[in-house]
Amino acid sequence: MVHSLIDLVQHNFFAFWGGPELFSHAYLFSYNEEEARSWGEIQRSDSDKMPCLYISTNVNLDDVDKDPIFSEATKAVASIIGRPEHLVMVILKGTLGISFNGNKEPAAYAEIVSMGGITKQVKRNLIATLGTILEAKLSIPRARFFLKVYDTTAAGNCSKL
Repeated sequence: MVHSLIDLVQHNFFAFWGGPELFSHAYLFSYNEEEARSWGEIQRSDSDKMPCLYISTNVNLDDVDKDPIFSEATKAVASIIGRPEHLVMVILKGTLGISFNGNKEPAAYAEIVSMGGITKQVKRNLIATLGTILEAKLSIPRARFFLKVYDTTAAGNCSKL
């Protein structure tokens, strides 16, 4: 049984932190066969590569049809990053307090977390495509949209215990 950090290291575990919005959850994977069986065969799979797009906006979404936003954002992320649509998660929160450039006009902040598939060109395509979706569906000017991209395979984003 794992009781301490030393036990974690000795049992060949590592923690994968998915990004700041996921800091409250550590995903533990075991490469020790005996431990993996006891944890219900926890293994790395395609689901570990699930891109997650988290969009925050100050726009009131109560009277907005959100389904097209979810659908278009899912298709865009899957296509641009190169993952199947069924692995893409999209979270959309509205009516948040956001001030950008000294005013509270419609704006959006988004974060995308992906295990691999991120290049400079992918970042550019994500910013352009998601900005276009938000402009068309929520009337948020592309100049008032900020996207932060996390590639969890990049150095410094994975913590080894």
